[in-house]
Amino acid sequence: MRSENEELSEEQKEAITFIDAALGENLNPVCALDTGMGKTWVACEIIRKVIECEEKCKEERKVLIIHTASLYKDPWRRTLSDCGLIGKDDDSVYLHGKNRLGNILPNTKRYFFKKSSVFLTTYDTAAIDMNKGYYDPSDPFDLVIFDELHRIINSKRLTQKSIVLASLPAKHKLGLTATPIQNNDTDLAVMFLFLNEPSALSKPESRCLSPDILKKGLDLYIKSKFLFHRKKRHRDYEKKAMIISIPIDEKMLMFFRNELSNKRQKKLMFLSHPDSVSYNYGKREDESIPCNKAEAVKIILQSMAYDEKLIIFSLYIDVLNAYYKLCKQMGFSAIKITGEEKGNRLTAKLNQFKYSEKSRILLTTLQKSAEGLNFDIANHVIILELWWNPQKIFQAMSRIDRINQRRNIFIYLLCYHEKGEKTLLAEENDVLETMRKKFNSAQNTYKSNNSQPEKDTEKKYVNFSLFEELLPVKFICNTDFKAELQTYLQTFTHTSSINKNNLVKMENHGQSFIDISDNVVEDLKIRNEYFHILFQYPWRIVLPDIKRYLYYYFLEKINGKEGHNLRNSIVSVNNIPLLPDPVNPFYHLHQLESYDKKYHHLFIKKTIIHTKLAGIPRAIALLYIIGKQRNGKLDLIVLERSSSTFPFLKMLLDNKKEILKGGSSITISGYIQDVLVIHDLLLRNDKSYRCQLCLSCLFSTVFRDIFSDQTMPLVDIEKLFLESTITEARNTYDFIMATPIWQKYNNTLLDIRKGFFCISSLYNYNLQDRVIIGTTNIIDYIAAILKILVADMNFISINQLENYITIASHQILEYGDDFIPNWKQLTQKIDVR
Repeated sequence: MRSENEELSEEQKEAITFIDAALGENLNPVCALDTGMGKTWVACEIIRKVIECEEKCKEERKVLIIHTASLYKDPWRRTLSDCGLIGKDDDSVYLHGKNRLGNILPNTKRYFFKKSSVFLTTYDTAAIDMNKGYYDPSDPFDLVIFDELHRIINSKRLTQKSIVLASLPAKHKLGLTATPIQNNDTDLAVMFLFLNEPSALSKPESRCLSPDILKKGLDLYIKSKFLFHRKKRHRDYEKKAMIISIPIDEKMLMFFRNELSNKRQKKLMFLSHPDSVSYNYGKREDESIPCNKAEAVKIILQSMAYDEKLIIFSLYIDVLNAYYKLCKQMGFSAIKITGEEKGNRLTAKLNQFKYSEKSRILLTTLQKSAEGLNFDIANHVIILELWWNPQKIFQAMSRIDRINQRRNIFIYLLCYHEKGEKTLLAEENDVLETMRKKFNSAQNTYKSNNSQPEKDTEKKYVNFSLFEELLPVKFICNTDFKAELQTYLQTFTHTSSINKNNLVKMENHGQSFIDISDNVVEDLKIRNEYFHILFQYPWRIVLPDIKRYLYYYFLEKINGKEGHNLRNSIVSVNNIPLLPDPVNPFYHLHQLESYDKKYHHLFIKKTIIHTKLAGIPRAIALLYIIGKQRNGKLDLIVLERSSSTFPFLKMLLDNKKEILKGGSSITISGYIQDVLVIHDLLLRNDKSYRCQLCLSCLFSTVFRDIFSDQTMPLVDIEKLFLESTITEARNTYDFIMATPIWQKYNNTLLDIRKGFFCISSLYNYNLQDRVIIGTTNIIDYIAAILKILVADMNFISINQLENYITIASHQILEYGDDFIPNWKQLTQKIDVR
């Protein structure tokens, strides 16, 4: 929960001070922090101050937030919940749809709220309710917040919503917008009148305000300084944003000039992608028009790191359709949002893009998704057309330029120029010039507002702005523009995500476990694809996208959406004893006498879980040793709070029961050097034992070393794992050692050399058996589930913690078919070699 100002940025703190002072003097202000700087958090802190006055004044407080329909649950519900202003699953705050009618008294036909609360509604619904007289003028809200206020402000022609909502009963009002100026400074005049002089808008002779009223609004705006405006002062990441102009293909240019001369919209669509329009005017049936913008998009897609995501914006749905097809042809899983999606369908698509590693590309319109949505999960944006309103472009860019962004971001606005020229194509250059004029006008207005002398010694209304320039133009001029563009993109520095909360719990994103399961995990095609990967290449469990998918999959299983309800099962089991004490390190050792065979395979791994013990966050190190009987059954042998493998393995070997059978194999997940030591220890006991490094460990070590180098052939390592015989494996090993591309990674080559020695015994098994016993994935699955179970728990004592972990681990193994991917493969009978 975010409740203290120390977690807010300096700009947010300044905004809160500014707004608080303005409201204290009965001035209704506008918070115009730049996009992604956290206006929602600022508003929540103001709401908190309003509600806290209830305790002092002993009066109930009511706050209304009005926003666009696309923001119905994102981000307001999440942020309000995180601030403790509403309950996590409280739907009563929504004044939307038929449910809102429950707050209307039948006799008065007006809203009646029984208790203090924060309410959310949309501009459309609020306007309808005002027209129907649902809001009681004698019972005003203590605060009304207008989110994305610029959406209903138009100085050229008043919108019906602005006329109606200007008179909404409220003691105080607050506007939120990152782009208050859409046309010129008269937008600010109307905005001031809307918030502070609503009578000026209530009965206009027409929807066009008179010059006198606009002048009055402008004078009052300048005098009052009701606008708090800030640009981003610094970022924890680098931002590359530019207009990339590429040479237009001569065939496209000729067709563009001759066949589409009087069709402006079709011309712009045609420039983005010829397939987006019908262009058969004199074109042969077998003729195609080359599209260099499409080629540039391909190159940008290919330049992305494996776990990066990208958003493609266009003004036109038909253009998005063409690029959706292109993405599919390139093998990318893409999601398209055109504005037709509503409610749960829209939420499902947004969540799929946010939470599914497979879905890496979002195609959407500037009109639909350029505002209000937070996509810090992505770090690339492509905008296919210029737009006369630069604020709309900046809004689209800012979907990834967010306060929580942790990666370098790259923004490309694609345009054309004729070969040999250094100016944009005339049609695009005209739009750019309009953008530049509007941008400069807005900047001059902000500067004029800031440059006025500040007479108030307390500086209550200090308004400071850092100004950004309109995007620079990068001309790609070579005849072989593809090679030049590829070379240029290679100069960009890609960073891995450093967000410590990559596997964030779903409720932090305003969605329940079940919502996400329905929208992402329940997609059977995606599930089968991931499980097939784990079936054939189990070592890929270490890849971030696989980890994240498994996290969401286990969330569903744990909460009983399908099959066994693990949480209830753990609570109901009481007959499993606590973990063994140090004198008797074997878990359930007394039961081993009933096993018909000794263990032929052991899987050993230590893991760490995080939970709370007596209210204090604790990291608990656990050592798992799981045995595989000859018939394939998996048993929990050792589960101990320990970070060391050696003492338990030694006890296993020295124990008189000799639970290991001669010729048994042991797969260990850990450091390569540790495995080498354990290997020597085993051979001193019995030379028939086989000890191997977990394939996932070696794969992870190499992957970590070469992660940022997209040119490295990670498939070489997989070929090493998949060779049929030790001879073929040695040939592949020799190939890797001698390949020049690997030579720049000396430490990695050393790891591969040591690792190959540690996995050589696996080639005694056929490939099908090797992928089963070659990894400690079974322990990874148990640990992943356990981490989710205990993350939010608070254990009273270490005994309670140990008991819970013990029961949970047993239950996971007992009902493995309900929880574990490819369970039948993991429990398949393996012949001893």
